[in-house]
Formats: sequence, structure tokens, C-alpha cells
Amino acid sequence: MNDEDIDRVLSEAPIADPGPAFTRTVMARIRREAASPAPIPFPWRRFLIGAVPSGACVVAALVAVVSSGVPLAPAFDTLAPHDAERWSAVLLACAALLGSWLSVRACAMLSEAGS
Repeated sequence: MNDEDIDRVLSEAPIADPGPAFTRTVMARIRREAASPAPIPFPWRRFLIGAVPSGACVVAALVAVVSSGVPLAPAFDTLAPHDAERWSAVLLACAALLGSWLSVRACAMLSEAGS
């Protein structure tokens, strides 16, 4: 098809009039969108007030641990069955992780039930 054929087909087709109901509907949606309030901006200042000191504490703790020469985690192959102090620390860490996870899940379920 060339340009002349396309022009001929388009000139023969009747022009569809959208009608007054369509125009009213579109204009009502435009007015409703224009009247809606602006989105609430993210509170970056409050976020940074908490994030910057928290990040500084994490960095300071990592620097302190690394500079002390203490390993970050015990070597699990060196944990003997009679080494109760190390095993209790590992179990305490696992229990803390499980408790944190359960707390987050409980909060999520309660927030879903309240809404």
C-alpha cells in the first residue's frame, strides 16, 4: 500500500463522533484528577535523622570488632560438644532471630486484621 491508497481509505471512512456522554465522562475525570490533593512527600529529613546515627554506630561497631582481632563468628568445626559456652551463644543467637521473625509476623498479621 502506498500513501495514496492510505489517504483514499481514510477519506472514505466515516469520522466517528464520540458523543456528548464520552466528552462529559472524560472532562469529569480530568476535573476529579485536577482537584485531588498532591501526593505526600517522603519524610527524608526524619529518615536521615535516624539513619545517619544508626549507620555511624554500625560502622563504629564494625571498626571496633575488626580492630580488636576477635573473629566475627566462631568456626563451627572447632565447636566441641563439651564447649557449652559457645553452643549457648549460638543457640541464643538462633533464638533471638526466631523471636524477631515471630514478632515481625505477629505485627504484620495484626496490622492486616486492623485494616
